[in-house]
Amino acid sequence: MSGGLYSYNADFSAAIDGYPKGVIVASSDGSKIWWNGVEDNNTDPDSTSVSGWKNLLADPNGLFLQKANNLSDINNKATARNNLGLGEIATQDFIPDATLIEKGITQLTDKTGNSNTLAATQKLVSDVNDNANNKLAKNQNGADVFNKTEFVKNIGLSEMVELAKGAVPNSRKINGKPLTGDISLNAGDVGSYAKSESDNTWRIRLISAIFQKGGQLL
Repeated sequence: MSGGLYSYNADFSAAIDGYPKGVIVASSDGSKIWWNGVEDNNTDPDSTSVSGWKNLLADPNGLFLQKANNLSDINNKATARNNLGLGEIATQDFIPDATLIEKGITQLTDKTGNSNTLAATQKLVSDVNDNANNKLAKNQNGADVFNKTEFVKNIGLSEMVELAKGAVPNSRKINGKPLTGDISLNAGDVGSYAKSESDNTWRIRLISAIFQKGGQLL
């Protein structure tokens, strides 16, 4: 039998003086369905000299995707990816490394450093924060020391602190003289005689004592 979805048969076509209009046959490999548009058609639809036959599986208006094209004939690939929820990265053969301005793949690290291509793990961030919390802030000038007494002891300043406690503040004065440097005290500062006054007084008293005893000054 020929016609229907049977393939084209040259002997049958000759016997009936060509396929009538409206006949449908399959291609020899089964990939096409041919529809005859003319009367008494003796041409083979699978040949290069085909005439009057139309492939019903053809898509001259581009309404369907061809399996052999592996989706390369999609009109708008970006829209198709969005419709499928794939995004851009899902269809890339190569994903670049991430940078400060471009998204991509990045490697994790648990060590500190100066790389702009490695991403810190949560543990590294936590360790850095803990380390920072245990440091003294430079701009606090020691105000953030937790135990100042132990701090002074650890740097060997305990003895100096004790000496400082017994020191006289330099804001005080002695006999009106400020304690900003070395002080020289004279006899008047301590309520005593000057050396010259002391020498003269001693001589006068000695002479007086000698004369009172009837002696004479040699």
